[in-house]
Amino acid sequence: MAIEATRLEWVSPHGDRIALINPEGDYEVACVAEDGIEGLVGSFEDDASEVPGVPGARFRLRDRRVQPLTGALECVLMDSSQWRRFRQAWSTRLKGTLRLTVDGLVWSLPCRLSEPVESPGRMPRAGTIIPVNLISGGGVWTTFREETGTVQVTNFGDVDLSVSVRWSGAGGNVVLPSGAVMRLPKVKAEHVVSLDPRSGMTAAVLSGDGSVEPSAAAMRVLGEVVPVGEVGVFKVPAGARLEWKVGVFDPWM
Repeated sequence: MAIEATRLEWVSPHGDRIALINPEGDYEVACVAEDGIEGLVGSFEDDASEVPGVPGARFRLRDRRVQPLTGALECVLMDSSQWRRFRQAWSTRLKGTLRLTVDGLVWSLPCRLSEPVESPGRMPRAGTIIPVNLISGGGVWTTFREETGTVQVTNFGDVDLSVSVRWSGAGGNVVLPSGAVMRLPKVKAEHVVSLDPRSGMTAAVLSGDGSVEPSAAAMRVLGEVVPVGEVGVFKVPAGARLEWKVGVFDPWM
């Protein structure tokens, strides 16, 4: 990993932003120590089936089980006056987000503490190294994409991806890679619907009084994923846009 081309920022569950790797070397609260990153890459288990009389084993990518992603940071405190802010930025219950920028591409990892930040016997001084142990249930880093019209979704990641459609106004037809057509109903407030067949595939309102409009609640939702290494072509109507996240095990390269 070329640190010169890399930025790492922690966004706390309450929105506080702390720069941890910064090519300009401008740190207010803490920075990652040299060689202070352990893990923080995905892991998985593959199930390979054996057939009697046939050498070897058969592997299917769809049977891969992605494990929770774990790792640790060794953070150097910049000033003792920042200790309280630093500790309050992490939680064992609430998720924050690590935001990693590598060569201009931003990757996000929602995560939380896997164990509390150790409390020192006294107020730590500037230069104190503080271990931070993290866990992410999602198992992958993701980068966000969005487009309108006819969209080619290329899955260059390590896991299957699904898309969401965000729309308002008149609605219209959404054409899926299989050729299936799903109709977005007319709505007043902005809505978003997940087309992930592994989820509930329900519409959610993003403005207004917080309730889903009846037309959106009654819509027929179709779901499809874009498998690893494949391209899916979607078409969304005017007033709508397609959103998706590509997930990878290791964005540090």
